[in-house]
Parts: sequence; structure tokens; C-alpha cells
Amino acid sequence: MATITLNVGDSVAREFRKTAAMVEGKSKGYLGKAAAEAFLLWIGVKKHGEQAPEAKLLHLLEKGFPMGKADYAREELHER
Repeated sequence: MATITLNVGDSVAREFRKTAAMVEGKSKGYLGKAAAEAFLLWIGVKKHGEQAPEAKLLHLLEKGFPMGKADYAREELHER
């Protein structure tokens, strides 16, 4: 087992601790488990040269989906 000392911003550390506690619970070693999982995910992404699934989904959401164009006026849909 290795010891790694990191310096990250306060807001990053606070969010990481909060998320790790939600996922792992606040049992002994929860930060180490969460950090190890994050390292493995990062290594996998860099090693295989592909985005993480979450990043792919976020990209698709930001890009949007072609839904087609409406060929009717509002008045046609809501006749009175």
C-alpha cells in the first residue's frame, strides 16, 4: 500500500469528501476507497484513450439531439 500526499483546492476537497461519504459511507477508509476508484477510472481513460461513460453522456446532452422541425403553427394545434 502506498501513501500519496496531494494538494487540491478547498472546494474540490470539500466536494470530494461529501461525494465519497455519500457513495462509500463514512466508515473507516472511505476517502482511500473513493480516491482509489477515481485513480483507476482516470488511468483507464488515459490508458485506452477514450472518455469515461459519464463524460460521453454529458457531451451528448450538451450537444443536443436532432428532434426534427415543427411544420405547423401554434394556431393549428390550438384551434378555438
